[in-house]
Amino acid sequence: MLGLVLALGLLAQTADPLATVLQAQRATPAAEPARRPPSINFSPTGAVGYAVQHGCVPAVATGLPARRFFRPSVFSRGPDEGPGVHMITAEVALEQDERGACTVSAERGDPEALRTAVLNTLSEMGVAQVTRSDSGAGSQDSLGSFRQELVCLTLDGKPAFLVMSTSSARNRKRLMASFGLDTAGTCMSR
Repeated sequence: MLGLVLALGLLAQTADPLATVLQAQRATPAAEPARRPPSINFSPTGAVGYAVQHGCVPAVATGLPARRFFRPSVFSRGPDEGPGVHMITAEVALEQDERGACTVSAERGDPEALRTAVLNTLSEMGVAQVTRSDSGAGSQDSLGSFRQELVCLTLDGKPAFLVMSTSSARNRKRLMASFGLDTAGTCMSR
């Protein structure tokens, strides 16, 4: 009987990947940041997925500095434990502001593949997502291609949002994905 209870407890913990990551972080707040897989240096989509999974999502969900959850590349601007700009790779950066909002941006890569990497990473983490607005693939503005989306999220039981922009225009970043808590609860009403 005890074995069944333990097995069910283990199953419940592993059924929600985000809850498992957050539970482990809370249990050991001084845990080592997630290792940087070498493959992220060759793939902007891999680096974006790493930044979302091991940076922005746990930082926004817990309110802790993003830098606690991941290892930047050589360059970081700002304190190790606080707001700042941290390079994931030469093309992908993570920036956290004083209010706890967190943005992943990519200078290079296919915009649609980067967008898919963000959404797939959230799905793999078990994050609930509801798209509230999407200008759609092929959208344009006066500067060129530009797609913008608002996605309502649930992070660790708290309402949150993702504002994501993608573009192939030369004067824009290929991806900007900004995460934050929806303290006013307005995302779903838009």
